[in-house]
Amino acid sequence: MAKKIVNTSNTLQIDFEKGAKKDGASGPGFFRFRIIFAAFLFGIGTLLLVAFASNFFVGVADQSELEQGSIDVLNGSDIPVKNFAGLLGAKIAHFFLFRTFGWSSFLLIPLFYLSALKLGFKREVYPLDRLSWQVLFYIIWGSLVAGFLVFQLDLPHSMGGGVGFFINEKLNQLIGYLSVFLIMFVGFVFLVIFYQLNPKSSKAGSGLSQEKAFGDLADGLPTDFVDDFIDEGGPSIHEDNEDLEVFRPIVPSEKAVEDINLEETLQPEEVAAEDDLSFTYKVAVDETPVEEAEDSSLAGQELKANDLVQQFGLYDPTADLPKYVYPTLDLLKEYDQKNQTTQVTMDELKENKEKIVETLLNYGIGIQKIEATIGPTVTLYEIIPKAGVRVSKITSLEDDLSLSLAAMGVRIIGQMPGKGTIGIEVANKNREMVPVRAVIGSEKFQKSTYDLPITLGKTISNEIFVADLAKMPHLLMAGATGQGKSVGLNMLLTSLIYKKHPATLKFVLVDPKKVELSLFNKLERHFLACLPDSEEAIITDTKKVVSTLNSLCKEMDMRYDKLKDAGCRNIKEYNQKFINRRLNPNEHDFMPYIVLVID
Repeated sequence: MAKKIVNTSNTLQIDFEKGAKKDGASGPGFFRFRIIFAAFLFGIGTLLLVAFASNFFVGVADQSELEQGSIDVLNGSDIPVKNFAGLLGAKIAHFFLFRTFGWSSFLLIPLFYLSALKLGFKREVYPLDRLSWQVLFYIIWGSLVAGFLVFQLDLPHSMGGGVGFFINEKLNQLIGYLSVFLIMFVGFVFLVIFYQLNPKSSKAGSGLSQEKAFGDLADGLPTDFVDDFIDEGGPSIHEDNEDLEVFRPIVPSEKAVEDINLEETLQPEEVAAEDDLSFTYKVAVDETPVEEAEDSSLAGQELKANDLVQQFGLYDPTADLPKYVYPTLDLLKEYDQKNQTTQVTMDELKENKEKIVETLLNYGIGIQKIEATIGPTVTLYEIIPKAGVRVSKITSLEDDLSLSLAAMGVRIIGQMPGKGTIGIEVANKNREMVPVRAVIGSEKFQKSTYDLPITLGKTISNEIFVADLAKMPHLLMAGATGQGKSVGLNMLLTSLIYKKHPATLKFVLVDPKKVELSLFNKLERHFLACLPDSEEAIITDTKKVVSTLNSLCKEMDMRYDKLKDAGCRNIKEYNQKFINRRLNPNEHDFMPYIVLVID
């Protein structure tokens, strides 16, 4: 039931929780526990740092009392301790620096600090599992090396501690000065095994290539450090939407072409008459493509995929929610459009027509024909001007027409796509209400086969407007206050919910106003994606927006890697391969569409 999007650096996650409630490991209580425990680890590291550093200056003064056992940490002592960390710090420093491992115990301090950083802020500067083993080895090995120097050169005992001195004393009795070679050999074995040294990389006359060297360096660095030098936005795919009428190419009028006479200027006297020219033609013949032998490996994969399909059937991404029921039209309010009195009347049409003709005649523009198309909010008047009238002359009169018509808004379309007319849109005095139920329940929307079908109402010609959001990867809805931007977003989300299954679509909603998208809170277990530590599915805190966007960028990069491995260009091809069981489920999974909405 759960689908997770996880970035590689473990800094942020997007958790798609469909059915089950959030467990305790990802709730706010667990988050508070991690913060408290991280502060505890940070405090231990600071205590060790202060205690160890103080021991260099006052350790000799405290040593006699500590060795005699006259200082009790709990009950105190009459003799003041000079260690900056107090009685407890003096005891800890004496135990680690004098009795056990000596100066190599300082390696414990960064281990505590880095553990606190990862636990509290999920920032891993260096892999802790590797660091723990390294610190453990280097503490023991460093104690042995320092103990050898202390034993042979009579240096301060705290350099190697009691463990290093004791082991070197026994080794000196057994093998004498050769003990240093044994200690170095142990360190060499650790380096070879732990760091996986490869003798092939040190061939004579050649070293690591520049790309390899930087690649290994990047692998060793923390992911968050490398990501700072990478454009996390990733490549974006822009596809033209051929279905939108707004973006149709403008076709020049044939009439304008006929009025231009090119014969006198372009036809030289030396050119022979058109009938005297010889004219031959030939038809290009398509070459028959050579049939290539089918790759046996690809054929084997196809056969294996077909066997899996015959045995288990096609993969069904909706099987995780078998009882999910699509929302019905009964949930939407029904309006009686027959009794609406807000439609455009014939008197309004005639009045606007006369004002348009009169205004254009005042500027010397004659009209051959005018035709009106009534829409729910605006009426389109298509005019055919008389010959010799420039289109630019009409388009420059937009403000004059708006003043003459006294309308809320007038827009002039220089040339209607696919027509030899000029369009003038005039806002209706009484706007017609377009019910959501009528739009969602329309045959055009219900039978739509788009990947992400959305409907925003009706067009100027009273047709249901349906578009594919997948072909608009970056959509901006702009307008003044009260013009319906939030209503448009709600309509967009509602369209997708009525057509898509929760397994194939996820929303990431950002609503700083806290009231525009609050109705979708109830879809948290089905459609909404959020960070595991978020208390609310809809993001209302602007401080969390950046981390959410970073997580989405990492998810996008991870998806691009999977698309590359699968040999696909987009999510649709990838999911189709996965449904046909042509991708390894251990390395790939079904990708739901992710729609980010910021109001």
